[in-house]
Amino acid sequence: MNRKLSTKENNAALTIVVVFGATIIVSIYCIGQVVAKSENETYSPSPYPSYSMQRFSALATSTAELSFSPRESTYSRGQEWQSFLSLKTTGKVAGVDAVFTFDPALLQIIEVDKQAEIYTMTKAQIDNKKGTVSVSFLARPGTFFTGEITLGAVRVKGERTGEGVLGLDFSPTMSKSNAAEFGTGKDLLTAVINGYYKIK
Repeated sequence: MNRKLSTKENNAALTIVVVFGATIIVSIYCIGQVVAKSENETYSPSPYPSYSMQRFSALATSTAELSFSPRESTYSRGQEWQSFLSLKTTGKVAGVDAVFTFDPALLQIIEVDKQAEIYTMTKAQIDNKKGTVSVSFLARPGTFFTGEITLGAVRVKGERTGEGVLGLDFSPTMSKSNAAEFGTGKDLLTAVINGYYKIK
């Protein structure tokens, strides 16, 4: 036999239904907010992304590049000019050996002068018969090269009409040219830029 619920019991049941329904609505809303936030944010595996980037940069491999400037130019037969040998590095370089070759029938090297007092040019060997030049630069004790610096000025003379090259001796596996890292002696040289000169 079914019993009629009293007014008090009806109100209690209604309150339970309302509370239960409100709980479901709030839960759905919260889930929606979490999903929306996840879709709009970029996931970062580290709670300190700036620190992670700084640490990554600090661990990045240092590099060095030797180059001639101007890289390309045209001169007259018998004319003399200067080609500047420069170092560009992201690390700390204590010393540089630069060996380059040229065609002695087209070019002659008159001299190599250092360009700053912050280092010493310890060697400058010029062989205009074989077409080779070997120069060495050393930073003062306890110091090093970093950034960009002009090491030396190579005075060149055009001997005959043609296209001459000042070609730095470099290869990824074996090279006579090098850039020694301060404190370790590790070779940081990773690239070279040669000088190309047309004699007319």
